[in-house]
Amino acid sequence: MDPMSDLDLGDLEERDTPDLPAIPRDPSLSPYPSGLALELVIQTGTPTDILAAYGLTVTRFKEITALPMFKKEYAMYLEMAKEDGFSYRMKCKAQAEGMLKIQWDMVHDITTPPSVRADLIKFNARVAGYDKKDTGMGESDTREKITININLGPEGTSDNIKTISS
Repeated sequence: MDPMSDLDLGDLEERDTPDLPAIPRDPSLSPYPSGLALELVIQTGTPTDILAAYGLTVTRFKEITALPMFKKEYAMYLEMAKEDGFSYRMKCKAQAEGMLKIQWDMVHDITTPPSVRADLIKFNARVAGYDKKDTGMGESDTREKITININLGPEGTSDNIKTISS
């Protein structure tokens, strides 16, 4: 069943509004307004009001709802609402999604201090899982490996070398 079939568009009329870009500049951005799926699920207004707030025509909205990524996002929010209601954690996740554009803009803005840009890049890499090292056993380990060799005897004798690994 299509989760979008329950939305009543009421008397929302077609308006001349610019189409959204087909290819977003930032890969974290979708081809539809951020927050649209969440607002429809939590019903911040009637569907007609929400679409009007985003400047969407019925035709454009139907194009958006045909996108697999929008259907998946909408279904995910519906499932989250069924499981947890609208918990603080879920609301924070939604805010974090909305802040991706801000993070992208800050990282690419040369007036942002380099330390802030570096922290944002490291944060995104950590969240994406790029900071984890594969242990070869299907698990990831983020701890640093340190090996210390201590020679406790005369040179050339390997019997007196102690190795400590962490």
